[in-house]
Amino acid sequence: MSLKEKLQAYLLDRLSFSTMTYRPFTDDMRTHFEGVYNQLCKGEYKRYSGPYPLHLLLHYLITEKELLVHGSNLSDITTFEPRRQTLFNGKPVTAVFASSDGIWSLFFAVVNRLEYEGSLKNLCILIGDKRYYYFSLNRDWSGPLWREGTIYLLPRCSFTQGGAKAEWVSTVEVEPIVKLNVSPEDFIFRNQVKRHNEQEPHWRAVVKGLFLARS
Repeated sequence: MSLKEKLQAYLLDRLSFSTMTYRPFTDDMRTHFEGVYNQLCKGEYKRYSGPYPLHLLLHYLITEKELLVHGSNLSDITTFEPRRQTLFNGKPVTAVFASSDGIWSLFFAVVNRLEYEGSLKNLCILIGDKRYYYFSLNRDWSGPLWREGTIYLLPRCSFTQGGAKAEWVSTVEVEPIVKLNVSPEDFIFRNQVKRHNEQEPHWRAVVKGLFLARS
Protein backbone atom coordinates (compact mmCIF):
# COMPACT_ATOMS: atom_id res chain seq x y z
CA MET A 1 0.00 0.00 0.00
CA SER A 2 1.37 3.42 -0.97
CA LEU A 3 1.89 6.25 1.53
CA LYS A 4 -1.10 8.06 0.02
CA GLU A 5 -3.33 5.00 0.48
CA LYS A 6 -2.11 4.56 4.07
CA LEU A 7 -3.04 8.16 4.84
CA GLN A 8 -6.44 7.73 3.19
CA ALA A 9 -7.09 4.54 5.16
CA TYR A 10 -6.01 6.23 8.39
CA LEU A 11 -8.56 9.00 7.85
CA LEU A 12 -11.38 6.73 6.66
CA ASP A 13 -10.92 4.37 9.62
CA ARG A 14 -11.85 7.26 11.92
CA LEU A 15 -15.22 7.79 10.28
CA SER A 16 -18.44 5.82 10.52
CA PHE A 17 -18.07 3.69 7.39
CA SER A 18 -19.15 0.07 7.08
CA THR A 19 -16.06 -1.87 6.06
CA MET A 20 -15.07 -5.15 4.44
CA THR A 21 -11.61 -6.64 3.95
CA TYR A 22 -11.40 -9.55 1.54
CA ARG A 23 -8.91 -12.30 2.37
CA PRO A 24 -7.45 -14.80 -0.14
CA PHE A 25 -9.81 -17.60 -1.09
CA THR A 26 -9.18 -20.94 0.59
CA ASP A 27 -8.98 -24.13 -1.48
CA ASP A 28 -12.40 -25.15 -0.15
CA MET A 29 -13.88 -21.81 -1.22
CA ARG A 30 -12.43 -22.11 -4.70
CA THR A 31 -13.75 -25.63 -5.15
CA HIS A 32 -17.20 -24.63 -3.91
CA PHE A 33 -17.44 -21.42 -5.95
CA GLU A 34 -16.26 -23.16 -9.11
CA GLY A 35 -19.06 -25.67 -8.67
CA VAL A 36 -21.60 -22.88 -8.21
CA TYR A 37 -20.25 -21.06 -11.27
CA ASN A 38 -20.60 -24.18 -13.41
CA GLN A 39 -24.18 -24.65 -12.23
CA LEU A 40 -24.94 -20.99 -12.93
CA CYS A 41 -23.64 -21.31 -16.48
CA LYS A 42 -25.89 -24.32 -17.01
CA GLY A 43 -28.93 -22.48 -15.68
CA GLU A 44 -29.20 -24.84 -12.71
CA TYR A 45 -28.80 -22.23 -9.99
CA LYS A 46 -31.33 -19.48 -9.24
CA ARG A 47 -30.57 -18.55 -5.61
CA TYR A 48 -27.34 -19.11 -3.71
CA SER A 49 -27.71 -21.18 -0.53
CA GLY A 50 -24.17 -22.36 0.10
CA PRO A 51 -22.04 -22.24 3.27
CA TYR A 52 -20.45 -18.87 2.48
CA PRO A 53 -22.01 -15.38 2.37
CA LEU A 54 -23.29 -14.36 -1.05
CA HIS A 55 -20.94 -11.38 -1.25
CA LEU A 56 -17.98 -13.80 -1.15
CA LEU A 57 -19.37 -15.71 -4.12
CA LEU A 58 -19.84 -12.45 -6.02
CA HIS A 59 -16.31 -11.36 -5.12
CA TYR A 60 -14.99 -14.65 -6.51
CA LEU A 61 -16.91 -14.30 -9.78
CA ILE A 62 -15.78 -10.69 -10.16
CA THR A 63 -12.10 -11.33 -9.49
CA GLU A 64 -11.65 -14.82 -10.93
CA LYS A 65 -14.12 -14.83 -13.85
CA GLU A 66 -13.74 -11.22 -15.04
CA LEU A 67 -17.42 -10.50 -14.47
CA LEU A 68 -19.22 -7.39 -13.24
CA VAL A 69 -22.45 -7.17 -11.28
CA HIS A 70 -25.61 -5.08 -11.51
CA GLY A 71 -28.28 -5.04 -8.81
CA SER A 72 -31.96 -4.41 -9.57
CA ASN A 73 -35.44 -4.92 -8.13
CA LEU A 74 -36.45 -6.18 -11.57
CA SER A 75 -36.00 -9.88 -12.32
CA ASP A 76 -36.78 -9.96 -16.05
CA ILE A 77 -34.07 -7.80 -17.67
CA THR A 78 -32.72 -9.48 -20.81
CA THR A 79 -30.70 -6.56 -22.20
CA PHE A 80 -29.24 -3.52 -20.47
CA GLU A 81 -29.39 -0.42 -22.64
CA PRO A 82 -27.32 2.75 -22.16
CA ARG A 83 -29.26 5.56 -20.49
CA ARG A 84 -28.50 9.01 -19.21
CA GLN A 85 -26.92 8.80 -15.76
CA THR A 86 -24.29 10.47 -13.61
CA LEU A 87 -20.94 8.96 -12.69
CA PHE A 88 -19.74 8.75 -9.09
CA ASN A 89 -17.63 11.87 -9.74
CA GLY A 90 -20.64 13.83 -11.04
CA LYS A 91 -19.88 13.57 -14.77
CA PRO A 92 -22.98 12.90 -16.93
CA VAL A 93 -22.81 9.89 -19.26
CA THR A 94 -25.10 7.74 -21.36
CA ALA A 95 -24.15 4.21 -20.41
CA VAL A 96 -24.94 0.90 -18.76
CA PHE A 97 -23.70 0.87 -15.17
CA ALA A 98 -22.15 -2.12 -13.39
CA SER A 99 -19.86 -2.66 -10.44
CA SER A 100 -16.83 -4.69 -9.43
CA ASP A 101 -18.11 -4.75 -5.85
CA GLY A 102 -20.80 -7.24 -4.89
CA ILE A 103 -21.91 -5.53 -1.67
CA TRP A 104 -22.47 -2.20 -3.42
CA SER A 105 -24.64 -3.91 -6.05
CA LEU A 106 -26.55 -5.91 -3.43
CA PHE A 107 -27.70 -2.62 -1.90
CA PHE A 108 -29.28 -1.59 -5.21
CA ALA A 109 -30.78 -5.04 -5.68
CA VAL A 110 -32.70 -5.17 -2.39
CA VAL A 111 -33.46 -1.56 -1.44
CA ASN A 112 -37.14 -1.06 -2.27
CA ARG A 113 -36.68 1.31 -5.21
CA LEU A 114 -40.04 0.37 -6.77
CA GLU A 115 -41.84 2.15 -3.91
CA TYR A 116 -39.22 4.22 -2.10
CA GLU A 117 -39.43 8.01 -2.30
CA GLY A 118 -36.24 9.99 -1.78
CA SER A 119 -32.57 9.90 -2.67
CA LEU A 120 -30.21 6.95 -2.26
CA LYS A 121 -26.96 8.21 -0.78
CA ASN A 122 -24.12 5.72 -1.12
CA LEU A 123 -20.36 5.48 -1.32
CA CYS A 124 -17.97 2.63 -2.09
CA ILE A 125 -14.28 3.46 -1.64
CA LEU A 126 -11.47 0.95 -2.27
CA ILE A 127 -8.16 1.38 -0.45
CA GLY A 128 -5.88 -1.60 -0.91
CA ASP A 129 -7.75 -4.75 0.17
CA LYS A 130 -10.22 -2.81 2.31
CA ARG A 131 -13.54 -1.39 1.19
CA TYR A 132 -15.44 1.44 2.83
CA TYR A 133 -19.20 1.76 2.39
CA TYR A 134 -21.76 4.41 3.23
CA PHE A 135 -25.50 3.86 2.69
CA SER A 136 -28.30 6.26 3.66
CA LEU A 137 -32.04 6.52 2.99
CA ASN A 138 -34.64 9.26 3.43
CA ARG A 139 -35.50 9.43 7.14
CA ASP A 140 -39.06 10.54 6.34
CA TRP A 141 -39.82 7.43 4.30
CA SER A 142 -41.99 5.16 6.47
CA GLY A 143 -42.73 2.47 3.90
CA PRO A 144 -40.89 -0.84 3.48
CA LEU A 145 -37.16 -0.35 2.92
CA TRP A 146 -36.30 -3.75 1.45
CA ARG A 147 -37.58 -6.27 -1.07
CA GLU A 148 -36.45 -9.31 -3.04
CA GLY A 149 -34.13 -8.43 -5.91
CA THR A 150 -31.80 -9.74 -8.60
CA ILE A 151 -28.06 -9.65 -9.20
CA TYR A 152 -27.09 -9.79 -12.87
CA LEU A 153 -23.64 -11.01 -13.88
CA LEU A 154 -22.30 -9.14 -16.90
CA PRO A 155 -19.28 -9.72 -19.18
CA ARG A 156 -16.58 -7.11 -18.55
CA CYS A 157 -15.35 -6.85 -22.15
CA SER A 158 -17.30 -3.72 -23.19
CA PHE A 159 -16.90 -1.85 -19.89
CA THR A 160 -14.43 0.81 -18.83
CA GLN A 161 -13.88 2.20 -15.35
CA GLY A 162 -16.21 5.03 -14.40
CA GLY A 163 -15.82 7.73 -11.77
CA ALA A 164 -14.76 5.35 -8.98
CA LYS A 165 -12.65 2.19 -8.76
CA ALA A 166 -15.69 -0.07 -8.36
CA GLU A 167 -17.85 1.75 -10.93
CA TRP A 168 -17.87 0.52 -14.55
CA VAL A 169 -19.73 1.78 -17.61
CA SER A 170 -20.50 0.50 -21.09
CA THR A 171 -21.70 2.72 -23.93
CA VAL A 172 -23.24 -0.26 -25.77
CA GLU A 173 -26.02 -2.69 -24.93
CA VAL A 174 -25.06 -5.53 -22.60
CA GLU A 175 -26.74 -8.92 -22.20
CA PRO A 176 -26.33 -10.55 -18.78
CA ILE A 177 -24.63 -13.92 -18.68
CA VAL A 178 -26.72 -15.15 -15.77
CA LYS A 179 -28.72 -13.82 -12.84
CA LEU A 180 -29.24 -14.68 -9.17
CA ASN A 181 -32.29 -14.07 -7.02
CA VAL A 182 -31.31 -12.30 -3.79
CA SER A 183 -33.03 -11.27 -0.57
CA PRO A 184 -32.50 -8.42 1.93
CA GLU A 185 -30.67 -10.86 4.22
CA ASP A 186 -27.93 -11.14 1.59
CA PHE A 187 -27.07 -7.45 2.09
CA ILE A 188 -24.93 -7.68 5.21
CA PHE A 189 -25.00 -3.94 6.00
CA ARG A 190 -28.77 -3.46 5.97
CA ASN A 191 -28.73 -2.75 9.74
CA GLN A 192 -26.01 -0.13 9.28
CA VAL A 193 -27.87 1.98 6.73
CA LYS A 194 -28.21 5.56 7.93
CA ARG A 195 -31.15 7.93 7.51
CA HIS A 196 -30.77 11.48 6.19
CA ASN A 197 -32.76 14.69 5.92
CA GLU A 198 -33.91 14.86 2.31
CA GLN A 199 -33.69 18.67 2.36
CA GLU A 200 -29.96 18.74 3.11
CA PRO A 201 -27.37 18.99 0.31
CA HIS A 202 -25.85 15.61 -0.59
CA TRP A 203 -22.35 16.08 0.80
CA ARG A 204 -23.56 17.77 4.01
CA ALA A 205 -25.80 14.77 4.70
CA VAL A 206 -22.95 12.35 3.99
CA VAL A 207 -20.45 14.20 6.18
CA LYS A 208 -22.99 14.49 9.00
CA GLY A 209 -23.75 10.77 8.78
CA LEU A 210 -20.08 9.82 8.87
CA PHE A 211 -19.02 12.16 11.67
CA LEU A 212 -22.00 12.28 14.01
CA ALA A 213 -22.54 8.51 13.99
CA ARG A 214 -18.93 8.12 15.13
CA SER A 215 -19.20 10.50 18.07
